[in-house]
Amino acid sequence: MIAETLPEDITVLKEIIKEQQVHVHILEEQVRLLKAKLFGRKSEKSSEASEEQLQLFDEIEAERERQSVPFIEENS
Repeated sequence: MIAETLPEDITVLKEIIKEQQVHVHILEEQVRLLKAKLFGRKSEKSSEASEEQLQLFDEIEAERERQSVPFIEENS
């Protein structure tokens, strides 16, 4: 709010301040939660998505083994 548009009534000004304080508190809480989500401790538990990703590596290894030529050892 621009200073020129503020009301002259002190009671109304106090109400505006209270509303702004509530708004600031909500924003501060959102910032705290987002920081915790981004930079907080990570869980060591595997999520469903990471389990699927790990299975992809198993599939890739199995395919690589199927396509590879078996190693034949020479007896000299």
